[in-house]
Amino acid sequence: MFLGIMFITLGTYNNVLASTYKNMGQKSNIVLNKHWVIKFNKDVDRNTINNSSIVLQDENNNNIAIDVFYNNSRQVTVFPKNEYKPNTNYTLSIKDSVKSTDGKRIKTPVKLQFSTETVHIKTINDITEVTGQRANYNLPKTVEAVMSDGSIKNVPVKWNKTSIDTSNAGTFSIEGKVDGYSRIIVLKLIINPKEITEPQKDFKVVIDPACGGNLSASVGPTGVNEKDVNLAIALKLGSMLKNKGIDVIYTRSNDNVSWGDKEDDNRRIKIANDSNANLFVSINSNSYNASVNGAETYYCEGNAMGLKLASEVQNTLVQATGARDRGVKERNFGILKGIKMPGIVVYPGFITNAREEKLLKDDSYQNKIAKSIADNVLANMSGTSLKPSDDVSPSKPIVTPKPPVPVEKPKPSTPSTPSKRIKVAIDPGHGGYDSGAVGHNGVLEKNVTLAVSLKLGQVLKNSGIDVVYTRTSDKCPWPSNKNAELQMRCDIANNANADYFVSIHCNSADTSAATGIETYYDRDSKRGNILAKNIQNELVNEFGYKNRGIKPCGFYVVRHTKMQAVLVELEFISNSNREQILNNPKYQQRYAEAIARGIKDTIGK
Repeated sequence: MFLGIMFITLGTYNNVLASTYKNMGQKSNIVLNKHWVIKFNKDVDRNTINNSSIVLQDENNNNIAIDVFYNNSRQVTVFPKNEYKPNTNYTLSIKDSVKSTDGKRIKTPVKLQFSTETVHIKTINDITEVTGQRANYNLPKTVEAVMSDGSIKNVPVKWNKTSIDTSNAGTFSIEGKVDGYSRIIVLKLIINPKEITEPQKDFKVVIDPACGGNLSASVGPTGVNEKDVNLAIALKLGSMLKNKGIDVIYTRSNDNVSWGDKEDDNRRIKIANDSNANLFVSINSNSYNASVNGAETYYCEGNAMGLKLASEVQNTLVQATGARDRGVKERNFGILKGIKMPGIVVYPGFITNAREEKLLKDDSYQNKIAKSIADNVLANMSGTSLKPSDDVSPSKPIVTPKPPVPVEKPKPSTPSTPSKRIKVAIDPGHGGYDSGAVGHNGVLEKNVTLAVSLKLGQVLKNSGIDVVYTRTSDKCPWPSNKNAELQMRCDIANNANADYFVSIHCNSADTSAATGIETYYDRDSKRGNILAKNIQNELVNEFGYKNRGIKPCGFYVVRHTKMQAVLVELEFISNSNREQILNNPKYQQRYAEAIARGIKDTIGK
């Protein structure tokens, strides 16, 4: 909590001595969640401390919603209900209606003028660190923040603990606070049961920095070439592994490549197989359009060791970097099919996304990627002798893999009348400890999604469709771990053998002008595409709002459910007008009926 302190003097007369306000000066570069502590020189009458006697206004003289807390007889704290706007002037006024317990008024009313910071913290991701049992561990003094201008800045953090006892193994959460940022930062510390021992000296890993030389490569918006990013991460990874006694073989260690695109895979496969290495790791940069982002890791079909390592690398990578989790994927890439050892292909980000391009060329970010891979290689291979897999051989022709990009639009299909009773799983987004997005007038997303979901369920039941809910109230047994919570939602739908899964949400944006309806489906399997299209069409036809379309996604609940699944964004709760509509029971009923029509259009009912 960032506090400012004001000292107020109460007069010796019952009436105001001056008609003007005393100006306490101008303060600048104030963080967006600053709280003000007001101290008085005499005991104040609690009944005179309220939102009328203490007022906050912006530069246009609009009143700003605040909470005024009476701490004790001489101290009051003022909290803004919402964060201040950046680069904006404000005035905090203490009026002469504030009285002391003996009836005296403020000698002169007081005004404090301040302006907020121009560049502010937009996002700070939770972090994960790994250490060994009984190892010396120091909490980080700073965390990386994404600023409103897109820059990355290390900002000081205050943890709720000053030291960490590593005598017991396990996973522990430490909470931190950063001035100017409202959300609690969570550090997940994994203390391994014992320190990682050095692997046997003949353990070998092939590291493959994709592209290089004159080979085809993607280039970011500002000219960063993926071949340089891939090589930088690969060399950092190799150095980390060598320091632990692992032999490292590179498919290239500089920008010189003696082969062309047509023979690229085969040449890298030959280097790997000739080395008799135990493991293969390929470093790539993804590419598509400017908006697509996130990290993903691939393994070869049927290779259990590759699956295990890919899963652990992906999980650590996402937690360490805060990248969007695009998941672990099974693919028969030519290079993975051709090598004789377990292997993974890591795509830590999209070079074609301006923000991720900037991160991928950053030295500290590259270190995080390399360490995420190295830690899991060490944890999996330490002290073992992993033999080359017997069931993986280049028995099929080598095919150059295409970049993993969203799948093409599927062809429409004609729904048929169901031969059995249909069951729909309805998932009201958020709930319990998780309020979801909050509108400008305080409407909570979790309440809107629950109301619409219950109405939707009733409409479907009236049409002879069975319904199962992931929650029916705000009392939810969700675990504190977000992924575990999302998996519980998926388990409810999967265990019920539902035919369709519909997750209801409200959208939100930094700008209050954003508006429109959109519906998401699984980007990999295309499962749910027709359901998404039908629901989207019915919603847009019902309300006439902006059609933001149907979109492929990697959302957890859409990926991990076994049936056709979609996630519906009803409208933007961050838009004041739409917030009122979303909170209106009549409109909620219309949303429910439109979604129900989309579901029935899909099943042919």
